[in-house]
Order: sequence, then structure tokens, then C-alpha cells
Amino acid sequence: MKKLIEQKKNDLLSYLNREILPFIEPEENLFRECIVFIIEDSLLFISSEKTTEISQEKIQKVTETLLKLESIFFNKEFIEDFSVFSQEYSLLVYNWNDNLVKLKNLENQATIITRLYSMRMTMEQLIIMGRKLLQINNYQNQYTIPTIELSKNYLATLIEGNKNE
Repeated sequence: MKKLIEQKKNDLLSYLNREILPFIEPEENLFRECIVFIIEDSLLFISSEKTTEISQEKIQKVTETLLKLESIFFNKEFIEDFSVFSQEYSLLVYNWNDNLVKLKNLENQATIITRLYSMRMTMEQLIIMGRKLLQINNYQNQYTIPTIELSKNYLATLIEGNKNE
């Protein structure tokens, strides 16, 4: 379990070192600090199985990072890697809160972030699929099936025949 948590910490920190940095640039150190102390608190909780006291300062810092992620969602265009980072980070915060902090407000914020970013990715996938279907439809509309052409001529002959009678 400790290895898994350490791996998650390294994954999140490596995200910060890649293309994600421009999105959180002013608060980069705050994100790094939060990731490290959330992981450390979680490891301490797992190893001792005791609840540790979480300071209001830590809770405030985590809340600031979640608000930053929410602000980026509504105000900036971002890349898929940032979406993955945001979902991973909010899941980390959610678990930290669930095991140690137990604040409903923090739980709600982390859940909202996860849902917003996953919803956006789903919407983008739907848009891409819709564009592909539109291209296929436009391609197919260029060609008519021969039987439809015959049916159109037959229908026109029938209508003309009814007019003459």
C-alpha cells in the first residue's frame, strides 16, 4: 500500500514537471507542498492506524488548490494531461479527507472537481464522435442508391398518370 501511495505521489509530482505547469504556475509550490503533506499524512495514518491531527493551515492550503482547479476549469482552456492531473489530485484529496480530515465541504469540493473534469472529457469525446458521424453522413449523402432513383421516376410516373385521368 505504501508503494502504491508513493507511486501516486511521484506520478502527481511528475505531472507538475510536464505541460501542466503553465496552468498552475503561480501556485505550483502550493500544489507540490499539498501533494507531499497529503501523502505523508496518509502514510502515517496507514502505518500507525491512528488518526493524526490535521492543522487548519493544511486544510486551507488544500482548499485553495481545489478552488484553483475549479477556476482553471471555468476560465482557461486546458489539455488532457491537466484533466488527468486534476482528477488524480482531487481523488487524493478526497481520500485524505475521508480518512483523516472528515470535512463535508472538502469532500464536496474534491467530488465536484472530479466530476467537472471527467464530464468535460466525456463531452469532448462526444463532440469528436459527432464530427466523425457528420463526416460519414456527408460522404454518404453524395451518393444515392440506384433503387431510390428508380423509385423516384416510378413515383413521378404514377403522379403524372393520376393527373391525366
